[in-house]
Amino acid sequence: MNPKMRLRSLRLEVRTEFGVARRKLDFKDGLNILRADNTSGKSTALQSIIYALGLEGMLSPSHRVPLAHAMTDSIDMGQESRPIVESSVALEIENADGTIITASRFVVHPTRDKNLVSVASGPELTEASDYHREDYFVRRKGGAQNAAGFHRYLAGFLGLELPRVTRADGSEGLLYLETLFPYFYVEQKHGWIGVQARIPTYLGIRDAGKRSAEYLLGLESLERILHRQRVRSNMSELEANWQTAVGKLSEAARISRIAVQNLPKRISQDTTQAPIIPQVVLNGQWKNLTQAVTVLRDELRQRESTPVPTAGSSAAEVESSLQQMEHALRQSLAISSSIAEERQELERQSQQAELRLDALREDLQRHKDTQVLERLGSEHAHALLAENVCPTCHQHLEDGADVSTHAMTVAESVTFIEQQIATFKSVQTDHERVINAIRAREQSIAIQVRDYRSEIRAARDTLSAANATPSVADITHRLKLENRITELEELNLDPPVRLMARGSLGFECERGARAGSSVPVSHRSLPHR
Repeated sequence: MNPKMRLRSLRLEVRTEFGVARRKLDFKDGLNILRADNTSGKSTALQSIIYALGLEGMLSPSHRVPLAHAMTDSIDMGQESRPIVESSVALEIENADGTIITASRFVVHPTRDKNLVSVASGPELTEASDYHREDYFVRRKGGAQNAAGFHRYLAGFLGLELPRVTRADGSEGLLYLETLFPYFYVEQKHGWIGVQARIPTYLGIRDAGKRSAEYLLGLESLERILHRQRVRSNMSELEANWQTAVGKLSEAARISRIAVQNLPKRISQDTTQAPIIPQVVLNGQWKNLTQAVTVLRDELRQRESTPVPTAGSSAAEVESSLQQMEHALRQSLAISSSIAEERQELERQSQQAELRLDALREDLQRHKDTQVLERLGSEHAHALLAENVCPTCHQHLEDGADVSTHAMTVAESVTFIEQQIATFKSVQTDHERVINAIRAREQSIAIQVRDYRSEIRAARDTLSAANATPSVADITHRLKLENRITELEELNLDPPVRLMARGSLGFECERGARAGSSVPVSHRSLPHR
């Protein structure tokens, strides 16, 4: 059924203690014109049509009745103003199938609420009879979706299959009738200033005017837009899951003195070029977890193949090892100091890059403001731009110094500054990546220094112990190897890495769906939120 609504008849009725005032308007096919003197009720009649359909919400979020005082307060009867005891509006409409109903709604009533609409299943105004009646509610939550909601009934009666659209909070809901009917009704006080009607924005529908126009015009873009909004919603969810996985992975790596290579901070970055690899420093070299565990197990197996030596038998070896560890400790402390200086220098450069970015952003905004003023016809737009200042290094130039034989236009300057901003952002990103790697190395060296000191104490204890006593240094080293192997094996990095791999794949599929690229069907089915 094609959506259609034909107005057949309108009745306004007012009851007072002194009598009843009633006016009935019958509409014919085609154009109907209401012609009358001012204050005769033409606007009231039009507003009554809207009120009878429960659509006054398209005019204002207020719940006040949008009718004149002659329907809400008092009416002039003869020479006297009589207070209203009861008033109502009834509207007879017909759909494309020729089915006729009459919707009645009270404006003033001692017991019945104004948000109650009574529907008679027939032409009650033009052919009075005892028709079947049902009551519905409007202007309340659920009025467009619940079975007792009048707008759900009205949409079905008119043959309107209302689409689902995205709301401002990211959820989905129906496109309300209040956003459609403004295109069929010109509000007298505000509607004549433009072709498009005022679309209510308080209903929480994102881009309500565009969605309504697309639906009424039958544009296929509405479904694509909804699909794209769902894709964005799913991308946001994937991004949140990615951030959670990155946090878990980073925390686990920090606790276990591990650095994670090729770990992008955001899923929107390219995640397909290099795998995510957890690495650990072992004997001064970076190794992945599998390699590190293998080396440590081999060393532990070699030690366990021989009994624990006594302090006397291992004195020479322990003394040599003590000298090596003391040398290694000094080396580690020197390296720690060196990379700390390197990190501080990179942090200083990163701060300078940030200051430079702030200056460039300010400069870019001034140039964009100048563009706006020029488009508006300003003759003094360039007053916003600093004079006698180099646009590259921002140093002051003496009067008469030529910066260039060809001065860039404002548009060229905007492009140049944007390129500079992109360059400094890349530099800052590189600095952050290197600084994070250095911090991981610093933490690893700090743990290494602690282990060296522990082994040095154990070696000294061994050298000062009785000859028949088991070597404290050997036992300590074995325990350290066992603990490190257990720590690396129990480090559960696989689930976060797998989750991040799934998130990366899901993001690529979502991005492909948004771009309309060829994506496997199993990856293009998007869950409805």
